[in-house]
Amino acid sequence: MKKILLPLAAIALLAMATPAFADWEFGLSWTPTSQGTVNGSATGLDSILGFHVGYGFWYVGYASWDALALPNFMTYNITGSYYVPSFLNMYDVGLRFILGPVVGFATLGVNNLWVYDVGVTGMDGIGANIRVGAGLKFDWWGITLSGMNVYSSFGRAAQTVGGLFSGSEATRNSSLSAITDGLLWSAGVTFYFR
Repeated sequence: MKKILLPLAAIALLAMATPAFADWEFGLSWTPTSQGTVNGSATGLDSILGFHVGYGFWYVGYASWDALALPNFMTYNITGSYYVPSFLNMYDVGLRFILGPVVGFATLGVNNLWVYDVGVTGMDGIGANIRVGAGLKFDWWGITLSGMNVYSSFGRAAQTVGGLFSGSEATRNSSLSAITDGLLWSAGVTFYFR
């Protein structure tokens, strides 16, 4: 765990040392989700509200913290024991490009789950996440659409992504299916500050 957190902390400190080339961003996101089916009928669409803080540095560097307010059923699906609300915290670093009004980003990071009345709980320890997104920036605000995969551990993330490069077609298809089935789409509004 310390091996991963130290490089992330070093990148964050280095980024804070370059305020002349930095942009802060704050935002809100909405992620649709469904509980699936109950007694053969769809349960309908649920919403996950998200909070976002981002820091762009050196024109292409990017660090962010996103917290998603998960409903009871998602907390239970993740933990298998708690049926209460929770926050999924994602701490990412990666690249962000702003070309005119177009914004694009790709990040990798760690995550943890804060469960109501329990505190931070493990999802097989510290989890991993991958995010990609694009949007439009209109001066001091913008809109984004992103896709993310959240894994309960680095081992699961490495196994899934590594399977895409396997010599076995069945393993490649299984990994691709795991990525697409686990993809969470999110729409957001972002406010930019320099």
